[in-house]
Amino acid sequence: MRFYLASSFRNVEAVRMLATSLKKLGYTQTYDWTQHQRASEVHELKAIGELEKQAVERADFFILLLPAGKGSHVELGLALAHHKPILIYSPPGTVVDPSTFYYLSGVTHRESELNDLPAIIDEWVRST
Repeated sequence: MRFYLASSFRNVEAVRMLATSLKKLGYTQTYDWTQHQRASEVHELKAIGELEKQAVERADFFILLLPAGKGSHVELGLALAHHKPILIYSPPGTVVDPSTFYYLSGVTHRESELNDLPAIIDEWVRST
């Protein structure tokens, strides 16, 4: 099964760790945005945006690691529009500024230590 992992650039290390762990469990990442620097030129933004849009469309499930920025929330909207199962993760004690979209059908919430998240995701995927 294929996954898309959305988050903020400030969570790059956590995203990389989680992606590596999920790949070890047999999952495939549709796009690794952590390999890029922040884009600033219009042609870069357009190219990366198209790649990320296609990657969300190809994913079998979508993970949002909080805290996340506006780009991640646009990706969340794409996942919702394509009826992807969605898991929103937040570390214990994180103050989350919730969006109404966090509570739509098909959206699951988990709060745990990051090291426990791969097993939680694996169990969640198997149950959806």
